[in-house]
Amino acid sequence: MEKEIYHLEGIKLISFDIWQTLLLSNPAYKNARAEALRKHLGAEDMELGSFANLMKTVDEEIDKISDETGVQFGLPERVKKVYENLTLELRIPELTDEHIANFETIADQLIIDNLPTVLEDDLLKTLSAIKERGIQMAVMSNTGFISGRQMRLVLRQLGILPFISIQLFSNEMGVSKPNKLIFEALAEQSGIDGSMILHVGDNFKADYAGAKAAGLKAVQLTSTSSDSSVAQIRKLSDLIQ
Repeated sequence: MEKEIYHLEGIKLISFDIWQTLLLSNPAYKNARAEALRKHLGAEDMELGSFANLMKTVDEEIDKISDETGVQFGLPERVKKVYENLTLELRIPELTDEHIANFETIADQLIIDNLPTVLEDDLLKTLSAIKERGIQMAVMSNTGFISGRQMRLVLRQLGILPFISIQLFSNEMGVSKPNKLIFEALAEQSGIDGSMILHVGDNFKADYAGAKAAGLKAVQLTSTSSDSSVAQIRKLSDLIQ
């Protein structure tokens, strides 16, 4: 199959996935979050490494379901799942909505104290060059233990948010990529036809295939060589070459 070629001609809006596309997670944040949640759930007698592995397992299992189905599972669902996997003697008697809300407030500060890093050192330069071409930008991200609220805090701290006109997060939308509803919401909110929107992300199914199925243009960000027929770039700055 002939390889698809992308171009920016006629593109009025570029939307970006966040994780593994714009940002890389900070291991220090994950460790601090695990320690905080372990304490919050009353599981301090459980070894921290084991608790962190439980969180990782829950996160990966739920992410797989979200990527395959487009069904949203945010922080509350994930915290509840971790709680359910703890033995009775290792957890508080009851997990309430208030417990979850309090933990999210704690996590807000933890992520500011342990910010993610940008995937590419020249990211802001790339975003500035896109803006200079008169192309609007958006972010679209599936959320897990990190909510849309927390992502806005991060994007602001890293200087990315001023470039972004629309932010779509799955916990706020009620659906996750690759569900076409989240892509259609981007077109509706921007007032731009999907054929004039380019979505960029690393995940083939959630980002590339999801965008294409909703009528958007798409390009996959990948660091590995591939003979795939899909449009691909190896770094974000390739968008403006």
